[in-house]
Amino acid sequence: MRTASSACCTCGASLSASLNTATVRLANFVGIQSIISVARRAGITSDLQPNISLALGTAEVSLLENTGAYATFARMGEANTPYGIVEIKTRKGDILYNREKDEPFYQGAQRFNSGAISQLRGMLANVVSWGTGVGARLPAGSWGPAMGKTGTTQNYKDAWFMGFTDDLVCGVWMGNDNNKPMKKITGGTLPAPLWRDAMTPSLQALYNGQLSFQPLGRKAAAAPAPQLNGDAPIDNRVDAIIEHLFEDEPAQPVTPDQLPPQPSAGDSEAPPQQFNQ
Repeated sequence: MRTASSACCTCGASLSASLNTATVRLANFVGIQSIISVARRAGITSDLQPNISLALGTAEVSLLENTGAYATFARMGEANTPYGIVEIKTRKGDILYNREKDEPFYQGAQRFNSGAISQLRGMLANVVSWGTGVGARLPAGSWGPAMGKTGTTQNYKDAWFMGFTDDLVCGVWMGNDNNKPMKKITGGTLPAPLWRDAMTPSLQALYNGQLSFQPLGRKAAAAPAPQLNGDAPIDNRVDAIIEHLFEDEPAQPVTPDQLPPQPSAGDSEAPPQQFNQ
C-alpha cells in the first residue's frame, strides 16, 4: 500500500504510524458497507453513514461504545458489551430482569474469527511498541503486552486512546467542553500516557485481589489463525485478516515490507482540513 508520498508500507506499519492515506485506501478496497458491518458486529450502534470519510472517523461514537468494541477484541472476538445492571428484583425477591437470561445475544457471542482477531491484536500491540501509542507502554515485565490505538479528530477537537491487556480494557478521551480545538493535543501525546497511568495501578490492584469485578480473563484463540503463505510476517499478508474480518469481500495480497517514512503533517493523527474522495 502506498502513502501520498508514494512510499510503500504495510497495512500493519500504517496502522502503527496512523497513516490516514493508507486507511482510506484500505477502506476503499474492502468497501464502506463491509466496514459498517464489522463495526456493528463489534458492538457499535451509533449512526454510521456509508461515506468513504468514515475511515477517518467522521461518525460520532461515544467513549463507552468504543471501549465496548475494543473489549470484543480483548476477548478474541467474543461479544463483551458494557453494562451497568446485572439483575433487578422486587422486595419479595421476584426477578424482573436478569441480564444473562434476558439479553443472551450480548453474552459471549462469537462475533469474529478468533484467529483473525489474534493477528489484529498483534498489530495493535505494535502501535504501543513503536507506533503513535508508545506513551501507553506498561512497565517492563508486567501484565503482558498493551494493545491499542490512538486517534485525533479535525482541528484537535478530540484526542483519544483505546487500549487493553488480556484482562482489562480502558478508553481515554480528551477534549474541551465547548468543542473548541485543543493546543495540538493528539491521541499519543496525552491520552496514551494517561491510559498507562490509569491502567498500571488498576492492573496491580486486580492481581493483588483488590478489585471486586471480574477481569476479562485470558482467553486463548478458539479457532486457528488464518493460514499464511510461507514464513511471511502477518504485516505482509494482511489479506488473510481481511478475508476473515470482511467475510463477503475478496482479499488481495499486500506484500511490500518496507517500514513507512515518518508521517508528514496532515497524514497522521490530525486529519487534513479537507478530504478528497
